Formats: sequence, C-alpha cells, structure tokens
Amino acid sequence: EKFDGARKVKFSTYAAWWIRQSIGRSLVNTGRAIRLPHRKEELIRKVQAEKSIMSQVLDRQPTTREISAKLGIAEKKLNDVLMFSERISSFESQGEQNQVDLLDFYEDYTYAPEKLFGDYILKEQTARLLSVLGDRERNIINQRFEIGGRRRRSLKQMGGEMGLSPETVRHIEKKALGKMQTEAAKGYLCMTA
Repeated sequence: EKFDGARKVKFSTYAAWWIRQSIGRSLVNTGRAIRLPHRKEELIRKVQAEKSIMSQVLDRQPTTREISAKLGIAEKKLNDVLMFSERISSFESQGEQNQVDLLDFYEDYTYAPEKLFGDYILKEQTARLLSVLGDRERNIINQRFEIGGRRRRSLKQMGGEMGLSPETVRHIEKKALGKMQTEAAKGYLCMTA
C-alpha cells in the first residue's frame, strides 16, 4: 500500500527492505523471554554474529578489542552489550528444573535468512553500479567505502599511492559517486551520495 511507483524504485528493492525489517522485528519480538528494545537486540545480534565469524576465522575466541575494532564500536559499549546479553541469558535459564532450558533460548546467529537476502541484493546492485566506473574510479570507491573486503583508506593515502593530490582523489570520488547515482536512477534504485 505504501509503495510509490512515481519514485522510480523497483518494487523488489522496496519489498526486500520491508521484508527484512519485518523478519528482524518478528525475531526480536518472539526470540526472547524478556523483550529488549529493537536497537539493543539488533546490536546484540550483530555482536554475536561477528563474534561467531571471527572465532571461525581466527580459530579462537576473539578479544573484545578485536570485535570492537571490526564493528567500530567503543570497547566499553561492547563490554556493556556482552554483559547485558549474558545477564539476560542467565536470567532466562532460571526456573524450575524441568521447565526451561538455556538451549531453548539459544539463537543461531550464523544463519540469518533476512541478512543473506539483503546482502545478496546489496552485492548485486553494488556490482551493477560499480560496472559503470573506470578502473581508477572503481578502485577509489572500493577503498573509500570498504567494498570487496578492502580497508578504508584516506584521500591522502590513496593520493600518495596514485601520485595525485588528495583534492584530485576527492574530485574523482565525487564524480564517480555522481555516475553511480545516475546509473541508480536509471535502474530505479534509490541512492544518496
């Protein structure tokens, strides 16, 4: 009902966002015995997912410093989230012996269909938008926005490597984002630079 075809947005793009949000909210509302605020639940899920991924990659439990660096969250805030999550888990496991088990509340953060679907659409659309750029423009955008597993780089760092001034790199980035925005409008995809 809320879809507005005049905005030149594909219905699948519009629907994917709402489906992902609905699934996420449903999991938040029904996933725990104690209901948490949506943002707190999302942050806990994000931290747990990253912790799981990092432990598989590192073949050990990651430190809070490693997790906070990866997610860009202050270490104190991360510790609060982890402590809050553990308190909720231990509280939920209390009760009569044959009534509730902690495993009843365990969520598998390694498989989140709504995230996989969203990631797939985002990856597909990003690749389409990047395809309109030249090699140098694509390289700059990839590094500035950490696309394709690349580390975020400053204008100065990239300029030094490319033999350009930071201002020239900024100009190329701005021009590339403009091209991507134009392509996005052609493909009925909303994007803001």
